[in-house]
Amino acid sequence: FFGIAFANLLYKLPTYFINGKFTLGDQMTKLFTLKKIFSLTLILSLSSPTSYADLKEEKIFNTTIYASTNSNMYKFSSTEYSASSDLGVNIEAKIPFAIIAGIDASVSKDFTQDREQKINDSTIYFAKVLFNLGQYIKFATTSSVVVPTSEVSRVEKGLRTAVAIGPSITFDLAMIGLKYVTFKYSPSFSKNFHKFTTDASNKMNTSYSIKNKFGLTYTPWDFLILASTLTLADTWSYRDTRRIPSFENRYSINANVTDEIGISLELVYGDSLYKANGHDTNYKLLNEEKGNISLGVSYAF
Repeated sequence: FFGIAFANLLYKLPTYFINGKFTLGDQMTKLFTLKKIFSLTLILSLSSPTSYADLKEEKIFNTTIYASTNSNMYKFSSTEYSASSDLGVNIEAKIPFAIIAGIDASVSKDFTQDREQKINDSTIYFAKVLFNLGQYIKFATTSSVVVPTSEVSRVEKGLRTAVAIGPSITFDLAMIGLKYVTFKYSPSFSKNFHKFTTDASNKMNTSYSIKNKFGLTYTPWDFLILASTLTLADTWSYRDTRRIPSFENRYSINANVTDEIGISLELVYGDSLYKANGHDTNYKLLNEEKGNISLGVSYAF
């Protein structure tokens, strides 16, 4: 009920990126260019006064090994049913200027199609808390670089790399009486670099994309997190052709069994935001034919 109510609320938010600008609200409209947003993010990152010495008593390196079993929501007897598993590792390190640097790499095993084991793309990322505004508001920034280690990216898409950057603002809703609830808004811009403008099937590759991510988390206890996220995405091809915007609903339950072991259950559904005519909405909270469910376990040390 938590995830459904939140997704329904987000669906009604008139927040869209248009030509590098985004609009919030019908009565109070403010336009910010991407250049200004990310220039400000970079300036704040470099000027934050936090020093590396402040972290000397904290753990510098963190490693997490994770595994998950995934499937769509078709019946097991259906020809459309698919299932797979993932095994990956995430390594993070605290570096000077209070920046968290990390790398994430994984492999997948298909159980219903070609049944092959494949290497997924790897990601190198950097995250930093910029500053706190009072007790309840936090500003941060994240940037990432994709290493095209998968065969699909390298061979079929001809991807050289992809870079992304985006600020985020997190509100502790205890400020309005909602204890243990936080709301997070994260816009981001990503740019792909391909060898060719088209892939192996002669389809136009994606040049860049802009995403709006809205997240709500509820943490009734330290060991349990309920989360719901809505992502709105716009993509453009190398011909600057804007494709039909898409959305993704993500609902998850995360629990820490011990300080080292965690388990998670996640439900994901995404599709085009509009129908083929470009006007009628195609948004749904959940579609059993296109939804995916995942059960995961992780070990951190």
